[in-house]
Amino acid sequence: MKPTKKPKSEPTTEAKAPEPEKPPYEMTAEDKAAVRRVHARRSGLPPLPRATVKQEGAGISVGFEHDDQAVGHTVLMDALGISELGFFNSSTAI
Repeated sequence: MKPTKKPKSEPTTEAKAPEPEKPPYEMTAEDKAAVRRVHARRSGLPPLPRATVKQEGAGISVGFEHDDQAVGHTVLMDALGISELGFFNSSTAI
């Protein structure tokens, strides 16, 4: 049996109606409370050292713009609430 060909559909010249614009996101009470908590925790904290990322051969090196790299790592660990060095190293590995 020969397969039958489907008739070609005619292209339409009608323009698609534009999608209705989505209204801006309205934060929930829970969202607002989370934002307030984060801002409260951040107020008065010292600034963190800026991170630097360099490609070295096949790997990547992460460091900090700090005079002492070990202290820079410790400052970041403190800010993240991390005390386990192994966890910190695995968390920052790229």
